[in-house]
This record gives sequence, structure tokens and C-alpha cells, in this order.
Amino acid sequence: NPANKVMNVSMHGGTVSYDIESLYAMTRVEGTVSTTGFSVVRKATPKGDKALSVTMKVDGKRTGDCAPK
Repeated sequence: NPANKVMNVSMHGGTVSYDIESLYAMTRVEGTVSTTGFSVVRKATPKGDKALSVTMKVDGKRTGDCAPK
């Protein structure tokens, strides 16, 4: 979403972290990345006082090269 702001980006030694400010929530992302995969935890804290925070873990792994065009 173009209205979201990405802030506090840090990428060092295989770790990544950043914040995303959207209209409805602040989201913190922290994790690890490598040439073969990634694992991050995303915690979204709503700006409204009646909503719940959501935390999710996202893992991914490289499955192979992209097919040539």
C-alpha cells in the first residue's frame, strides 16, 4: 500500500528488522535471511483501542532457480 511508511530498516549479518506504519496498525518485523530461506516474526499492534494485536511467524525456503523466459 503506497500510504504505508517503512521505517527503521536494519539488515546486518543475516538479520533483518523494520517497522511498517499503516492507517490502522504499527507492525514490527524481525528475523533472519539467507541465500536459502528466511524466518521472520511480524507483530501488528492496532492503533485502535478495541482491536487485538496479532503476531505471526513466516518461514520460507528457496526451492530452486526461476525458469528462464
